[in-house]
Amino acid sequence: MSKFSKYKRISIPVIIFLVLAVLTAGALASPPDWVPGPPPWVPGPPPWVDPEEPPEEPPEEEEPHYDTVTCLTPEKAAQLSSDEWIAQQEAAETAILADFEAGNYTLENPLVVVNPYGNAPLSALVLFETEEEVSVEIVVKGKAASEDIKHSFREVATEHIIPVYGLYGGANTVVISTSAGDSNEIAINTGTLPQAVRTLTPTITVEGDERMYPGITLCDVNNWTTSGVVVGFDAKGDVRCVLQNCARWCMVPVANGKILAASPKFERSTYFFAGIVEVDLMGKIHTEVLRNGVHHGYRKLLNGNWIVVSDMVGRDTVEDHIVELDGKTGEVVRSWDMRELWDMHDYVGSPGHNFNRQDWLHINSIWLCPGEDAILVSGRHQDSFFKVDLGKSEIVWVMTEDYEQYTDAFKEKLLTPIGDEFEYVWGQHNISMMADGRILVFDNGNNRSKDPDKMVPANRNYSRVVIYEVDEVNMTVEQIWQYGKERGTELFSNFISGMDAFGTNHILMNFGGKTPATVVEWRDGEVIWEMKLNRNIFQTERVDLYDFNEKYYALGVNPGKQLGTLFTWKEGRTD
Repeated sequence: MSKFSKYKRISIPVIIFLVLAVLTAGALASPPDWVPGPPPWVPGPPPWVDPEEPPEEPPEEEEPHYDTVTCLTPEKAAQLSSDEWIAQQEAAETAILADFEAGNYTLENPLVVVNPYGNAPLSALVLFETEEEVSVEIVVKGKAASEDIKHSFREVATEHIIPVYGLYGGANTVVISTSAGDSNEIAINTGTLPQAVRTLTPTITVEGDERMYPGITLCDVNNWTTSGVVVGFDAKGDVRCVLQNCARWCMVPVANGKILAASPKFERSTYFFAGIVEVDLMGKIHTEVLRNGVHHGYRKLLNGNWIVVSDMVGRDTVEDHIVELDGKTGEVVRSWDMRELWDMHDYVGSPGHNFNRQDWLHINSIWLCPGEDAILVSGRHQDSFFKVDLGKSEIVWVMTEDYEQYTDAFKEKLLTPIGDEFEYVWGQHNISMMADGRILVFDNGNNRSKDPDKMVPANRNYSRVVIYEVDEVNMTVEQIWQYGKERGTELFSNFISGMDAFGTNHILMNFGGKTPATVVEWRDGEVIWEMKLNRNIFQTERVDLYDFNEKYYALGVNPGKQLGTLFTWKEGRTD
């Protein structure tokens, strides 16, 4: 039996064809020629309808429902539902395995494949065999010893498919050692980085030390034409990770070693996507879940289901609908319409936001409450965050300043501020809960009032990261800590931005809504690291690349799967 019997069996003609293709493509220590460029299934940002050039008067019953937001035609829905990427990933893995089986690759002469899926130019695979079962240790050499990336794999085997993360653009040195005492220094050249990455100019303004939380700082860098690329920086500001074409906007590390992110498929401009994806740092998409109008709020439940902020199909509002999607089918299990849960005289945004009725709430982040069937929700255009009991489909409490559009019954849900240092949040992002139960949120600071006469202009404003403590019994809220106000307009970021808490007194903060963006690591009352970047940054996460993906890489097992459904305008009509 073949040594690859645990992988999907491959026909002999296919193997011969693929081996010849790989051999003629040249050495795989550089990006392989058989890896396609940007996947053709990723549509560009323009919406399918140009408002200046409406379609020629079709019969009325065939005309898209323009009063709704989700107005996909069957043709557009079919394009966005393409699963061509699965075949592309399967072909890439089949080619690699065919080359591996055809060759005689050892630790001294391994097979090196850079960027196997075409989406992660600073990741690679190293494949080799050993006569005896051994374990492996890897060191990706940094420009300084402090920036070496090391990992010891738990596997004991004779066939080794080693993931290599944390490479630089260009020449690299990777040292692989075995438990038998053998070692080899491997040269890997990743080639030229994408243009969107080459134009980045990070500047370290506060040098870090041993107090930094370990890992690479992943930044969702926005350039507003491609909607961004995920770039990972080390403590020196060097790029050590890139994800392109496969993940956008909010990054959520999940327990299976993958990143949950918005799909690369635009439903319509500028940030409404056709679903979510689970992707790894090798650039492989493991799962795509189709769903209309996904914005930047999604989480994975312990049972494998997803909680996702999306559009209610057939309605003329956006970002006010939350669904639970089945982890096996992608279909809706439960849903929550915020227009039913919020009790308002008129569903309009706060006076400081110009989107008014269509985007009256603008949910931009959610957080799972541990041990409860409940979530925290950030509603930017109501300058609020609030808690929703999912089982009861009701709001528990709301943290926001009073507003004339709230009914008397709804006002009973508003928390009462206590303490001398209290300030509300304004246009906030990135709601989360710390290990001690306190709430951490990025207060963008937009206008800082619902009263037009008291609004604060941008040239006198500030943004903050804030910790609040909520007492649900007494319905009170107290401000415990903040950072950012003391730096004034320097860090004022009127959109996007966020933070990542490592502990009660250790927080990574991203003031990303201005250029340059500023990433601040704060610990025990002191800024211990700071980086500025010549782009907006939507979100940051500090991850250890190998604790995040600690096992050997699996090829030929699962090419990826697509779940869920996209609805067209006619299927979603409610009139």
